[in-house]
Amino acid sequence: MLTIVWAYLGLQVLIFAVLGVAVWLRRAEPVPSDSDDGPDERWLPSAGPVGG
Repeated sequence: MLTIVWAYLGLQVLIFAVLGVAVWLRRAEPVPSDSDDGPDERWLPSAGPVGG
Protein backbone atom coordinates (compact mmCIF):
# COMPACT_ATOMS: atom_id res chain seq x y z
CA MET A 1 0.00 0.00 0.00
CA LEU A 2 2.79 2.42 0.87
CA THR A 3 4.46 1.67 -2.47
CA ILE A 4 1.30 2.78 -4.30
CA VAL A 5 1.26 6.05 -2.34
CA TRP A 6 4.93 6.74 -3.12
CA ALA A 7 4.41 5.90 -6.79
CA TYR A 8 1.41 8.26 -6.94
CA LEU A 9 3.35 11.09 -5.27
CA GLY A 10 6.33 10.50 -7.55
CA LEU A 11 4.07 10.65 -10.59
CA GLN A 12 2.54 13.92 -9.42
CA VAL A 13 5.97 15.45 -8.87
CA LEU A 14 7.10 14.27 -12.30
CA ILE A 15 4.04 15.74 -14.02
CA PHE A 16 4.41 19.09 -12.25
CA ALA A 17 8.14 19.17 -13.04
CA VAL A 18 7.49 18.57 -16.76
CA LEU A 19 4.74 21.20 -16.82
CA GLY A 20 6.91 23.70 -14.97
CA VAL A 21 9.83 23.23 -17.38
CA ALA A 22 7.49 23.53 -20.37
CA VAL A 23 5.98 26.78 -19.06
CA TRP A 24 9.45 28.12 -18.21
CA LEU A 25 10.72 27.33 -21.70
CA ARG A 26 7.67 28.96 -23.31
CA ARG A 27 8.20 32.14 -21.27
CA ALA A 28 11.95 32.16 -21.96
CA GLU A 29 11.67 32.15 -25.75
CA PRO A 30 10.79 35.48 -27.38
CA VAL A 31 7.09 35.80 -28.09
CA PRO A 32 6.13 37.81 -31.17
CA SER A 33 3.68 40.51 -30.19
CA ASP A 34 1.33 42.41 -32.48
CA SER A 35 2.19 45.83 -31.04
CA ASP A 36 5.46 47.15 -29.68
CA ASP A 37 3.90 49.57 -27.20
CA GLY A 38 3.60 47.21 -24.23
CA PRO A 39 3.93 43.70 -22.83
CA ASP A 40 2.30 40.75 -24.51
CA GLU A 41 -1.40 40.73 -23.68
CA ARG A 42 -1.47 36.94 -23.42
CA TRP A 43 0.23 37.04 -20.02
CA LEU A 44 -2.22 39.59 -18.62
CA PRO A 45 -5.37 38.45 -16.76
CA SER A 46 -7.64 40.43 -19.10
CA ALA A 47 -6.94 41.29 -22.71
CA GLY A 48 -9.22 44.34 -22.59
CA PRO A 49 -8.10 47.95 -22.24
CA VAL A 50 -6.43 48.77 -18.94
CA GLY A 51 -7.34 52.01 -17.16
CA GLY A 52 -4.53 54.26 -16.10
